[in-house]
Amino acid sequence: MKKWAYVVTAYMVLGLIVYFAGGKNVAPPPCCSSLNMGIHNPVAEPVAGTVYTGLSGMPGDNQVREQVGLPRPEPNIPFKDPVFGTTILRLTGPAGAADGASRDYLTANIFNADSTHILIKDGEGRWTLLDLPGFTFNKYLHDMKSDIIPRWHPVDPHLLYYFEGNNLYIKDLITEKYKALHSFTRFSRVTATPEGRLSEDGSRIAVLGLDSKGSPEELFTYDIKTKLEEPGLELSDPSGEVQWATVTPEGDYVIVGWGRQGTGEFEGTRLYTAAMKPVRRLIDTTHPGKIAHDLDGNHVYVVSSVDSKQRQNPNEIIKITVPDGKETVVQKLDCRFHVNISGAASGNRGWVVVSTRRNRKPGCEQPGKGGWHPHEGEIYALKIDGSGSTRRFAHHRNIQSDPTQETHIFVNRDMTLAAWNSNWGQTGPEAVDIYVADLTKGSEKK
Repeated sequence: MKKWAYVVTAYMVLGLIVYFAGGKNVAPPPCCSSLNMGIHNPVAEPVAGTVYTGLSGMPGDNQVREQVGLPRPEPNIPFKDPVFGTTILRLTGPAGAADGASRDYLTANIFNADSTHILIKDGEGRWTLLDLPGFTFNKYLHDMKSDIIPRWHPVDPHLLYYFEGNNLYIKDLITEKYKALHSFTRFSRVTATPEGRLSEDGSRIAVLGLDSKGSPEELFTYDIKTKLEEPGLELSDPSGEVQWATVTPEGDYVIVGWGRQGTGEFEGTRLYTAAMKPVRRLIDTTHPGKIAHDLDGNHVYVVSSVDSKQRQNPNEIIKITVPDGKETVVQKLDCRFHVNISGAASGNRGWVVVSTRRNRKPGCEQPGKGGWHPHEGEIYALKIDGSGSTRRFAHHRNIQSDPTQETHIFVNRDMTLAAWNSNWGQTGPEAVDIYVADLTKGSEKK
């Protein structure tokens, strides 16, 4: 199976009994009324847009905070992280409990625009809508097949986009109506890739066109507002294998992670125009980073350099300005850590959320430097201004026995809520659960 086709695993969210606040509201971008397509009038003030500062109540030092033993918490009972003091909830129970156990969730984000819904699958493969606050059951989306991967509209909290066959659809969750927005008749099937997000106004998305054998033929952007398929980049296998691709928040550029590491034309992570004209190489690695808003409003690509062969320091988190490519180191980590990043272009400017895990990298273990290290096995917010400031809130306790069990973090738009998967130190897919932390409440432990 192609790398761009993987779907990470997790269980179904059953019920949240800790209150999580929704986002503040701002007026939608001007384009969004034209994206309605006659289905649903977008709400007047649908999404969060202010800079959130509640993270200041959490520990921000760089001390060693070693993970301590903690039995796996019971579902739906809030508990305190014993090191950081943050309130966390295990959202899911054992396989088969309640409505079943899901192992699929959205690859882009599980939260909608205004933090009123979350979308996942149940144990029978049904796309299931739950309401926030409370994570209570709302409905099953019976007309959406289990292999469909929907994406939330970035502005309207009631709309979903999804590909089926060679069509792009939009669905209104209030009226339950749906319609095909466009048929890509040049291809047998079309899809978006993992990490593939819509532009922040919901008007553009990067699309892979596939032939009758399921092989990628072309990568291009589609403008939903103008119904225009931009000129594409022809792909050849294996040199043109796409691991992931996403448009930037304004939809004017595309970032592509190719199938192998390196500095060649189809290697590493590269930046293109919306018409798929090459702009520059961003980094020689392929492990996806995230697009974020810098404090000045610029879009930056935030990524770990741990697998880079071009950079002198083997493990830095760096931000790369789009499109000029200016690099700034935002955090230096121990060389044994692998990193995942979330918070892509969230309403909370200047921050991303990071998870780390130890990797037994040859030559990394040094005499006298064993034991636990700062930020090891943690989930924390990282300020991307170059100061290295962090707000640390949990040990995720996830061990990775295969790529499907890698820790993935999701945050809502104003970064008041973080969710992640963890097997709590056990192996096998049955061990995976979803945990949630309320980031509006500061830690009681410093």
